[in-house]
This record gives sequence, C-alpha cells and structure tokens, in this order.
Amino acid sequence: MSDEVVEGILGRTRGHPYYTQLLCAFVHYLVAGKKKIVEPKDIEDGYEDAFISEKTYLEKLWEELNVAQLETLFKISSSEILYSNETKINVARSVKSLLIKGIIKRIGRGKYRIIDPFFEEYLSRNR
Repeated sequence: MSDEVVEGILGRTRGHPYYTQLLCAFVHYLVAGKKKIVEPKDIEDGYEDAFISEKTYLEKLWEELNVAQLETLFKISSSEILYSNETKINVARSVKSLLIKGIIKRIGRGKYRIIDPFFEEYLSRNR
C-alpha cells in the first residue's frame, strides 16, 4: 500500500480502531486475488461496503436519539455555533446527554466532536 492509500484509510476512519480494521478487511476482500496494489478507488469502494455493513447499528443509534439531540449533532458535524440565548438550556441538556452516551467528546470550550466517524457520515447522508 502506498502512503496515499494508508492516509485515505485513516482519513475515512479518523484512526478509529474498529472502523480502521473493518475498512481494511473490506478492502482486502475487494482486492485479494485480483491485484497486488491497493488503489485509492479501492478505499472508496471498501468504505461503502463497510458503511453498509454497519447500517443496522447506525440506524438503531439514530432512532435512540430525540430531535434536540439530532439537531445538536447536525450542528456539531457542520461546525455550527451550538449555543444561542434562545436555545442555551436545551442545547446544554442535549450536549450533556450525548456526552454521557459517549456519542460526542469535548475538544475545546463549547466545541465538540462526534466520536464515531461512521455515525457522523450517516448523519451527513441523512440530514
């Protein structure tokens, strides 16, 4: 694998151990016995297959969230400002519950990141 391919894998998974392993397995299944070099397109094809394999989990996670939590996640994923005077209490409740559930992590004052890179992708596809 070239450095570009490794960076492509880690870029898609953000270094998340489970998803990195999953993506590598799907890429392996795509290229094994067919070619000796993994190309960037193989990463994209493998990613789509890996993403589909996790769809049931992602849908279940989505269904367990309320509207306020989903709106907060959409704002986090698009780097929008979370807090305004009108929504401060509701957003704070959503943030707290998402932190407790392990869906987001704090990366700075008033800044959060979605931990699961596949769930973040799922959110962006279902916005």
